[in-house]
Amino acid sequence: MGSVYDQKNVQMLEVGEVEDMFIPNPEDLLVNLDQSRNLVEDFLTTLPDAHAASCHTQSALGAALHAAFKLMVGTELPLGGMSPIGGRITVMTTTLPTVGPGALKPREDPNQRASKDIQNMGPATDFYKKLALDCSGQQIAVDLFALNSQYVDLATLSGVSKFSGGCIHHFPNFHVARNPASHAPFVSCLNRYITRKIGFEAVMRIRATRGLAITNFHGSFFVRSTDLLSLPNINPDAGFGMQVNIEEPLHNIRTACFQAALLYTSSKGSGYR
Repeated sequence: MGSVYDQKNVQMLEVGEVEDMFIPNPEDLLVNLDQSRNLVEDFLTTLPDAHAASCHTQSALGAALHAAFKLMVGTELPLGGMSPIGGRITVMTTTLPTVGPGALKPREDPNQRASKDIQNMGPATDFYKKLALDCSGQQIAVDLFALNSQYVDLATLSGVSKFSGGCIHHFPNFHVARNPASHAPFVSCLNRYITRKIGFEAVMRIRATRGLAITNFHGSFFVRSTDLLSLPNINPDAGFGMQVNIEEPLHNIRTACFQAALLYTSSKGSGYR
């Protein structure tokens, strides 16, 4: 599903195909926000009422992600090849994906909660991880907002953000009318998410004093080489952890140092380091 903009109105296009997703009108689905701000605001205002009477509760999240990925991969150049677009995809989900690629089934078993080996703590499929790696290769990050009142298998869905350099926000039992207390934290988080600074096409390299070796990294990224992290998006709230091993004696070293270098492109197109 997407929206086509012209200078006067917004049209909604619905694609019924979920197994082999395609973009019905790829050239008109992306617009300049400054030039079309009023139309975007009108669309967001009317969106809640567009499907208010719908009785469908199934979710085709995988197909929607495929559509967004194809839309942001780039446009074909006159002399061949693709012009990369990149950016970020923001996903807001309230239910378990049940239709199309990436469909999942409930795995929660109350009888296994006391077991040492809980299978649903790991992903049920590698679909979302593979999609995240494809997104990372095209400088696209996927940010996930989970506003669920029932099981949505975050162990699986989180892979689409973890391996694409995105972020995950979880608001359990979110409902504006039935749970008013959940509304304010979500609005505050969303405002911060939209207004904070953002960097694109980032890479970060971390080095340590001789004798120290960084063996593992923790966070949302793709490890391009032993000490280079690929970050399609970077923001001031991002955090990363690392595991350090002592591989050589440090008797003659009084100070251990770590160096982190971040190279990224700002939203205005300037490169920073």
